[in-house]
Amino acid sequence: MVLGETPERVTTPPISTPNSNLGISVGEYRSSKLKGRQYTLDRDLCERIVSYNEFMQTNKRVRFICGGKIMFGPGIIFPLIVTFPLITVPSGFHFWLHWNDTPFALNVFTIVLLSLIFICMFLVTFFDPGFIPRGTGKKGDPPNGATVTCATDTDLWKWCGTCKIWRPPRSKHCRTTDACVRYFDHYCPWMGNTIARRNYRPFYFFVIFLIMYCINILGQTVAYLSEEMEPNARTTYHIGLVLFCLAALGFTSLLFYHLTYNIYRGLTTNEAQLRRFDYGNDYGYFGNVPAFLCSVCPSQITN
Repeated sequence: MVLGETPERVTTPPISTPNSNLGISVGEYRSSKLKGRQYTLDRDLCERIVSYNEFMQTNKRVRFICGGKIMFGPGIIFPLIVTFPLITVPSGFHFWLHWNDTPFALNVFTIVLLSLIFICMFLVTFFDPGFIPRGTGKKGDPPNGATVTCATDTDLWKWCGTCKIWRPPRSKHCRTTDACVRYFDHYCPWMGNTIARRNYRPFYFFVIFLIMYCINILGQTVAYLSEEMEPNARTTYHIGLVLFCLAALGFTSLLFYHLTYNIYRGLTTNEAQLRRFDYGNDYGYFGNVPAFLCSVCPSQITN
């Protein structure tokens, strides 16, 4: 393909082939180099279910353990040595400073919030975000980036030269995990995983619970500071905790606004950054919540 050349997309009616089913169609990808060759769009290839062992044979960056129940990618070290300590260390200081002087119910509330944060973090970091198993390359495959429009739904499907599949609409090949992912949102180094269709919900609630937790710790610390008549040995720890909570609250609040605004527009982070607004809609926040936060997407990788 000539650099800078835009391929022409053509929709053609479904055809019948020995391996065809409802949803298979043909699309043309025309350029001065390809001479209008035709390629078959096979939905079954990107919707098939494989075992975790088969997936790991074709992807060397993603590993499954515990019989395929737990997954981790190449970025797993960062959340373990950075994200997790950034939550646990300030929490430890908070309980050390305030546990004996805080009402029991408030301590329970703080522990519940902290537990919800860790549960959501676990679900985001160690579970399949929506990986699409790779296909098998063969002679005559389309060039990387070739596009076709499916005749049944007019959505744009793109060929991934690495995974050897026609990638479904709104999916993307994640360079970090080296896999195509359904409804790719972004790769989050803090979680060590791709954020996509299957872990978007726990990631969103992780941000919400973290904001609530920061407000809770900040409020308690400020209250103790206001009660101190004069500076003492704990004052420095209190001030440090206040500054840390303010920084964390500012960062997570901006992230929450960004995610919520994208849900309002019906866009993923990737689509918003690339200004692919054709995928958006005007349903509003509550109209898009079912699709973003309530939909169920079974994993294509089983044990």
